[in-house]
Amino acid sequence: MIRITFLAHSLRVGGAEVQLTALATGLDRTRYSPTVISFYDDGALLEKIREAGIPVITIGKLQRGGIFRICLRLAKAVKESKPDIVYSYLDFPNVVAALCKIWHRDYRLVWGIRASDMQLRKRGRTWRTIYFLEKLLARSANRIVCNSWAGQKHLEKSGFFTKHVTVIPNGIDTERFQPEGKARIRVRQELGLSDETIAVALVARLDPMKDHDNFLDAVAELGESLPQLHFFCVGSGDAVYGKQLKDRTLSMGQTDRITWLGEWQDVPGLLNACDMATLTSAYGEGFPNVVGEAMACGLPCVVTDVGDAAFVVGNTGLVVPVSSPAKLADAWRKMASFTRDQLTERGKAARHRAETEFPRKKMIDHSSECLEQVALGDL
Repeated sequence: MIRITFLAHSLRVGGAEVQLTALATGLDRTRYSPTVISFYDDGALLEKIREAGIPVITIGKLQRGGIFRICLRLAKAVKESKPDIVYSYLDFPNVVAALCKIWHRDYRLVWGIRASDMQLRKRGRTWRTIYFLEKLLARSANRIVCNSWAGQKHLEKSGFFTKHVTVIPNGIDTERFQPEGKARIRVRQELGLSDETIAVALVARLDPMKDHDNFLDAVAELGESLPQLHFFCVGSGDAVYGKQLKDRTLSMGQTDRITWLGEWQDVPGLLNACDMATLTSAYGEGFPNVVGEAMACGLPCVVTDVGDAAFVVGNTGLVVPVSSPAKLADAWRKMASFTRDQLTERGKAARHRAETEFPRKKMIDHSSECLEQVALGDL
């Protein structure tokens, strides 16, 4: 029995957190004994993990004392879980897990890298400090798992110690995200969509890296063309940034074409109600979950060439350069020019690619093999 402790910043719904939850609950419990540690005490995924019979330890939000205090709390929590392997997800947990090895040298460490080039010059001092520490401490990890080829290339380019890097793409829940005719009818009625409306989903948290400004610029490029095209933006985030985007939508006179839905609970239902999906990010993406989920629902995708987005869509969608609103608008026009049957065929191809290349079981199996090697010291 291999005791594995997963370390997450939080268990709120996010790409990395969903993948951690899928792996923790999907591992063979006759071979692995998982525990999950979260820095925060809340999160929609917390109960899901506990319902699977997995212990969850929360150590409270960061308080006065900074990283030293959090390391002490984490060191105690890790000791209680008695791990053979600690598997941390994202930059700050990776740094803290490495520092905790000072107290506990008897476990092996796996880092999860879930992004590519985060363009730190655009981030704050805290981000840059954490990245510097992560680079400095990379040798302490027995294995680094990237969820994208772009992430691996960025580590190599940035001078990380990359001798023990493995790429394991994300796993998509193709049972939750699948074509569903009844959901399409129900949600389109709820949104007041006619049969002629071509609905486009943009599922992305409100963060500058998602480049919603590029999205709005591309909508402006459409001008008066394609009045049947309607965009639904799903995602929460910084309230000030969100207000700026909505204010700009209003000033552009595009409130009839763009609907900001905020945090939408039934994402599979919304995707089924749409005819295509789009990703407009400028940087930082690793494996964009939302693209794989849209494909699993049978949607062709128009994506910017960021992270592994082009690899994920393959030949089922359209790829444009980042921050190129004219080309993004042209790709939407091209996709919208397809007949309903042509869109359906592209959607079927997207669904097939998601099912065969990125099923959740494939991610779990590959991760299990990797963890087995780490536990046995076979590097």
